[in-house]
Amino acid sequence: MKTEHEVRLALIGHIKELFLDMNDPGDWTPSEVEEADVQAEDFADWVLESLNIKVEEIGDDNSFTLRCQMTDARNFINSKIAEPLVKDIIL
Repeated sequence: MKTEHEVRLALIGHIKELFLDMNDPGDWTPSEVEEADVQAEDFADWVLESLNIKVEEIGDDNSFTLRCQMTDARNFINSKIAEPLVKDIIL
């Protein structure tokens, strides 16, 4: 990992994997796995966003330092729910 973007993607992947492994009963169909994967990725992204994760430092050995500040969970969820699914594009 060399960039802040790569660290963020690695964190999303890690949280997603944890979430899937915690919830997979072992008998999901391929479509259930696919749906759970999408939901887990969204969940991981929301976790990082709700914590206001900022990468402070990236080491040479794939280590990194983060700074975060928790937001109010209920306010965060309410703001995400209120967002339009598709943002208006002005041409």
